[in-house]
Amino acid sequence: METKSTNNIIKKVMLCIFMLIFIIAICPIDLQNDTFFDISLGKKYIDNGIFTIDNFSIHSNLIYHTHHLLVNIIIYKIYSIFNFIGLHVFEIILTCIIAMLFYLLNNQFVKSKKTSYVMVFLEIIMFSIFISLRAQMFSSIIFLIEILLINKYLYQPLSKKINNIILIVLTLMPILLINFHGGVIFFYYIIIAVYLTNLSKINLIRIEKDKNIDKDKLKKLLLFSIISLPLLVLNPYGINGITYMFGTLNNSFINANIQEFQPFSLKNKTGIYMLIYFLIHICSLILSDKKIKFHEILFISGTMFMSLLSIRHFMFYIITTVVLLPHLEFILIRMKNWLYSSLNEKGPKAMTITIYIVVFFAVISVITSNLANKSYELIPNGMYPVKAVEYIKENIGYDKVIFNDYSWGSYLMLNNIKVFIDSRCDLYTKEYNKGVTVAEDYMKTLKCEVNYDDTVFKYKIEYFLIRKNEPLAIMLLRDYKYEKIYEDDISYILKKK
Repeated sequence: METKSTNNIIKKVMLCIFMLIFIIAICPIDLQNDTFFDISLGKKYIDNGIFTIDNFSIHSNLIYHTHHLLVNIIIYKIYSIFNFIGLHVFEIILTCIIAMLFYLLNNQFVKSKKTSYVMVFLEIIMFSIFISLRAQMFSSIIFLIEILLINKYLYQPLSKKINNIILIVLTLMPILLINFHGGVIFFYYIIIAVYLTNLSKINLIRIEKDKNIDKDKLKKLLLFSIISLPLLVLNPYGINGITYMFGTLNNSFINANIQEFQPFSLKNKTGIYMLIYFLIHICSLILSDKKIKFHEILFISGTMFMSLLSIRHFMFYIITTVVLLPHLEFILIRMKNWLYSSLNEKGPKAMTITIYIVVFFAVISVITSNLANKSYELIPNGMYPVKAVEYIKENIGYDKVIFNDYSWGSYLMLNNIKVFIDSRCDLYTKEYNKGVTVAEDYMKTLKCEVNYDDTVFKYKIEYFLIRKNEPLAIMLLRDYKYEKIYEDDISYILKKK
């Protein structure tokens, strides 16, 4: 008995190590724009307290309310102690937490722990497009915990004390979310609202309300979610912190130019991942003999629609469609029985080993592919103007009016250089700051859709830091009024004469 217990412990440790290796391979090393401005903002908040007027750009009186204050502070504190390496390790830790929550959640919906474990690899592969040290990592953890707790509360026979603790935690969690990632706060309540549809009377062919849910528990869940709403004001900006999302909805600049806000497309890897995952769930619902619960169909249809409109919402799809695992497990069991039906006595064991070997080598191939193709630079010279920024600091100064590339603005912030625009894109739009057209002017100028001299005059621009392949760079090089004073592999710095 003791030997068997020891073997089980060793097996679990080996599985955890294998998962950790997989996660390390999946996690990107190079840092993202948001991480740079999180460091800059976090330092400012700790040194000077909460501010509402931005002082990182060349533009005056821009109102700015951060919608992930705690993320700013945590990332800065880790950076200040452990530098960029510490941030990469923290990214791996957050991904491990997400993987663990997926596993715990999978266990609530499938009977086989092996299936739960294997599914984590698929879920993390799908989630990999969102793995970076950004606020969405924190909000994903909160949403996974929310669904985990709701399902424990609704489906498991727990004591009254435990149920009340779960309700209290679910009531307080929105306070964390509004301070970690306020821009997605309303999705927290959408998840609860979807479960609450089981209070209605629904019976449409195979779709019905979940009869296993106690209506009294649902009513208590509704009550406590209402109680949590006033608590959302417990953020640095009060009501403004809650209404932030409305200032960015239908933002013309964001929707037209920011990649993660673009609609679903099969022209890139993300679109292919999305299509595969959509098909897996659609087929599992069609082929399953199980009744489809109304909240399941709402989760898949609602988040799929959101994902088709904006690929950043695919994160919500990955998280919420965990509830569809019973249907997928039903299909897997049916396939297993079909495969095993014609085998001899030793056949099922051989088939099982074969399947595990195939899964193992599939995961190994993903690991080796990611390790071979990933960048091993924390701040790649081919992605950020590292040398150009050093030139600016040594030869130009920190507070000159520089027209910079959008995706380089946060890196300039990290180096205390005033920016024309950065990846806090909403800050520079009229939907967020009334009358402000910085983002719109930037894009039109970069594409030479307007006379760049007008932009230079409007903002009193002294220098340009732009990519070599931009139409604006080509035009400025030909214009005698502008002098090229610096050049490297990816960028030009030009000065107005």
